[in-house]
Amino acid sequence: MKKMTLVFWLLVSAGSIHSCKKIPLEDITQEPSVFHSAETNEDNEDYLRFEEKRKQAKYDALKTELSQIQDWNRLIFATSSTANIFHQLKIRPLGVIQSKNLIPDLQALQDEGSVGNIGSALSPNAEVIVALKPSAVLLSNAMPHVPGSLKKLADEGLFDLILLPQRRLEDIFLLLQVLKENGVSDQAVVFAAQMAQDIKEAKDLAENSKIQNATAAIIQVSPGNNSVQGSKSLIGTLVQKIGITNIFPEAPGSSEPDMETLLLRDPKFLILYGHGNNGATIARDFAVGLGNEDSVYRGMQAIKNQSYIVIPDPGSANLETSGLLLELARKMYGDSHAHS
Repeated sequence: MKKMTLVFWLLVSAGSIHSCKKIPLEDITQEPSVFHSAETNEDNEDYLRFEEKRKQAKYDALKTELSQIQDWNRLIFATSSTANIFHQLKIRPLGVIQSKNLIPDLQALQDEGSVGNIGSALSPNAEVIVALKPSAVLLSNAMPHVPGSLKKLADEGLFDLILLPQRRLEDIFLLLQVLKENGVSDQAVVFAAQMAQDIKEAKDLAENSKIQNATAAIIQVSPGNNSVQGSKSLIGTLVQKIGITNIFPEAPGSSEPDMETLLLRDPKFLILYGHGNNGATIARDFAVGLGNEDSVYRGMQAIKNQSYIVIPDPGSANLETSGLLLELARKMYGDSHAHS
């Protein structure tokens, strides 16, 4: 019977998993070692064993979930980032949500009717989904809530509902590994190789840089509603990989930036992004505003040195996330001025 299945990751202590299929370390789809933050003791053998067990548990859980898909030609994707990943891997969707964030060729297929339009991510059209008769519906686990209509249809046995891990770069590597081993996508190795190359270059830039103990603040900029991103956010995990310390490590994603703390901690870098078509402009205007003549923030090193970095809205982890990591590393370590 079809059912709703949630992929969740258990942080397991050493020795808690007794029988795991070993992932070949030489496999190209394995995420290469990355530069850890100063908080991580790379020489700690217990920590390294813990990380290996944790990764293996995540891999096994994902493989189990995806093995339930009976027909890979009959998939619906209820988040745009998930739809984009599978389309780039040459797995054509049966239907996808309506979104401005679909990649152009997938959007064209939806516009011409070759791929079904299931409506919005928050309120997908149940009638359309039922009519398409999917084998499974997949969506990113970065979604704050699973739409009730999808839960209801999955509970009725019409399809499997799978929340795909897309919170970290590591999650994408594990997905590519599973798809490669299952023979689902020949493109998995191609994308994994590019991601591995991006990460290696980012790591090399960080390790060879003269910049030490650099700090950053990550701010999502919206008109009248800015929020800081902590170390558990996607961008937070990326800056950690290249040795940058987040000055707001414990911040939940919805918290407004404490501007006094920002001024006092004076990060070397500001990483800024906004939503929508005007997101980059809004983020850049925020940084320019901090540098106004009458602004108390104009003396901050990130403003004074123009070391603020405007990036696209990162959304969920996807096949481009390693490229974003490399972009950050290049702008932080490759140039004396990171202004973009």
